[in-house]
Amino acid sequence: MKYVEANLDKPRKLRFTSNALARLEEVLKRPLGEALKPLIQESESSGGLAAIDITMLRAMLWASLLHDNPTMTMSQAGDLMDDAMEAGNDGVFEKVFEAISVSGFFMEMKKRGSSKNGSTENSNSSTTPESEIPTKN
Repeated sequence: MKYVEANLDKPRKLRFTSNALARLEEVLKRPLGEALKPLIQESESSGGLAAIDITMLRAMLWASLLHDNPTMTMSQAGDLMDDAMEAGNDGVFEKVFEAISVSGFFMEMKKRGSSKNGSTENSNSSTTPESEIPTKN
């Protein structure tokens, strides 16, 4: 399964599994596509992640780390966000969105991320090449 590496308290793999996404939807109390829609629209209109919902970002970070630590709490995920930003690693928001994009569950986000800079990969990410990503029929 694809992941994105992010520097939080240490290098960590952000990975959205089916179970993590289901738990995220349970926490958000709505389908993830519905929850992400306002963020994607705001991002497209402003050219960035201007109107980020911190509660949602924390929940998304939490869900992306469950594969590595199934007992992680939301509070712990928030602490990791704080630690990363205090250490100057302010790209946490982008890494979370990149991770959900490369997960394959939201192909439209994947296409949007690829068109931004020609690729969803950067020097800090580990992803499967575009040719190996299964397409939904």
